[in-house]
Amino acid sequence: MSDYSPVSLGSMDHIHLDAKASRSTTSTERQTAKWSFRELHRNSATGERIYLCIAFTEAVSVTAFALAAFIVMVMRMPPSNKQTLSVSVYMAIFVLGRIFSLAYSLDAIRARNIVQLILHIFFQICMLVYAVTEIPQVRGALKNLNDPGGCVVRNGGLDCLGPGSLYYTLVYILVWPIIITALSTAAYIVLVRRLSIQFGWDEFRMVHADLELKRMYRTYSCMVSLLKLLMFFASAFCMAYLVLITALWKDKVDVIITIIALPIFYPTIIVTGWALLSEDVALMIICLLLLLVGEAYLLYKMVCMWLPRTAKIYDTTRATLAVFSAFAIVLLLAVIVNGIACLFNFGKGLLPVHHERRRRAAKYLRPAAARREKSEEHQLETRLVIE
Repeated sequence: MSDYSPVSLGSMDHIHLDAKASRSTTSTERQTAKWSFRELHRNSATGERIYLCIAFTEAVSVTAFALAAFIVMVMRMPPSNKQTLSVSVYMAIFVLGRIFSLAYSLDAIRARNIVQLILHIFFQICMLVYAVTEIPQVRGALKNLNDPGGCVVRNGGLDCLGPGSLYYTLVYILVWPIIITALSTAAYIVLVRRLSIQFGWDEFRMVHADLELKRMYRTYSCMVSLLKLLMFFASAFCMAYLVLITALWKDKVDVIITIIALPIFYPTIIVTGWALLSEDVALMIICLLLLLVGEAYLLYKMVCMWLPRTAKIYDTTRATLAVFSAFAIVLLLAVIVNGIACLFNFGKGLLPVHHERRRRAAKYLRPAAARREKSEEHQLETRLVIE
């Protein structure tokens, strides 16, 4: 026994050292994997905070410039001047758009909805085009102003576009929202690429590895995000037309139709969302038919810009309203097409995903439950990274 003892002890020591080294290697691998995930999570969380900070800064700064332009216009021109009405309509829509943009991005981050963030970039591009087209439109509205408040006396006449005029002052203010919106949109594009990694984990927890379920869930997420976007376009569209019609057009029929449109749009959008969530086929079909009526209404209002009977109403607002109307029509068409796709997905296993999403949302409303949920998810993700 003594002859074999040193060998046995040496072998045991060797085995012990190998096991220790193996555990150390495994521990190092786990720490590396854990650190990698934590780094990824930290970067994504930082990306979310940066995204929201940019959205808040953009909303505040652009709103400030829009209000500054409105104040300058009111101080230089009487509110009753109809040639400056287009500037007022533009300011109202742009301020409403900035508030909506902030709320839309907040909701996308809260819901961990990467599709909504992509649509937020689309919305930013829409507002950028809208802002760019406003400057030549303001020029067209103010070049023949012939009012001492908005023009300056030069060479024996009134100069409404040169230095000292209302247009000259407004241009220096209106160019800043374009720059801010363009820079913010570029930053959003960069951040969305990073956030898609983190949000992909949340989507994986919902649908796991089922590719068909993932496709249906993406379609549903896209539909919900489009409905929220449609809420803004419907509001801004009807508001702009209501201001113009009540100020410049005395046809009571058009005024009544425009006033009725908003109370119909809002319930239709809300009920469509409920039909999606509950997978109610009959209700969804009714909502899609109502949305088709809304599409016809938007097309009718756009055609009115060039009809001889009503074209004069839109002389100073035609450019921006045409762009805005085109975006609204395309968006509503996308909602209808996507809604039909969602309708064909009813009854194919998406309801449990909706229940899971509501359960997770309810947990996150309770801090203690949210912390436990986050800890469990972190452990799961760490194991997945190691594997």
